[in-house]
Amino acid sequence: MTITIILVLYNCKLNQSKTFQSLKKMRDIFQKSKINYQCIIYDNTFQAQNIEEEKIYFPFEYIHDERNLGISEAYNYGWKALPDNEWLLLLDQDTELYEEYLNEVFKVLQEKISVVAITPRVISNNTLISPISNEQFRRLKSKKRKSIMNGVQDQEIMAINSGTLLKVEFLNELGGFTNQFPLDYLDHWIFHKMYEMNYRAYVLSATINHNLSVMNYNTISLQRYKSILKSEIFFYSNYKKNMFMYFKKNLLLRSLKQSLLVKNKKICLYSMKTLIQSRKL
Repeated sequence: MTITIILVLYNCKLNQSKTFQSLKKMRDIFQKSKINYQCIIYDNTFQAQNIEEEKIYFPFEYIHDERNLGISEAYNYGWKALPDNEWLLLLDQDTELYEEYLNEVFKVLQEKISVVAITPRVISNNTLISPISNEQFRRLKSKKRKSIMNGVQDQEIMAINSGTLLKVEFLNELGGFTNQFPLDYLDHWIFHKMYEMNYRAYVLSATINHNLSVMNYNTISLQRYKSILKSEIFFYSNYKKNMFMYFKKNLLLRSLKQSLLVKNKKICLYSMKTLIQSRKL
């Protein structure tokens, strides 16, 4: 069994990455599992880092890409770099991994369950953010999500990128990661294509912590929010047309909440403007 780990950095020193610190602590678990692995550190920051100064206790390759073309470019590099590897583990810089998570991943891999994705439960600021099902999205209960049962998921789910393992054989069939979603909603796209192609995902019982800063509309910039919303509306108008109505209902509720709770009123106004424009789609 072989795994390629792709850790994407942006404006973050390697030694300040929660993910990197977690990986260093997991070295013994990897060695005991007898699973072969290689870590690719893909740095989208403008200036390269002196990685040789860091104490890295596992096999790695450092790639610096000042173009900052997003995570899809980084993930595709990881997919192509070691074509003989069987799984690709996607990681952002702000994800805390735990022994429970990694041990359960190895157990699922050893059982050779017929799935093309393995994903944990992800917590951000004490809130379960991933995975979610289509039904949960339809019911507009984002803050009252019931935990999805662990195991193989026959229902279509969506899970965030970081902490998810994808089978390379599936990525080969898919042709890699699309550049239509260079940063946002790439995870929605990959899970949508997975179920469209009649493949399945496995949800772990283990949880990991992930700092999802884009959840806080009081700290996000207007430019960043515009980028997210652009990807969001493109996804639902092109790939999940059957849920486009639910997306617009969600956006309406979101804009109302933003009008009351978000200091930067330009974000609320942009949500409303996008909602009005979406009627033409």
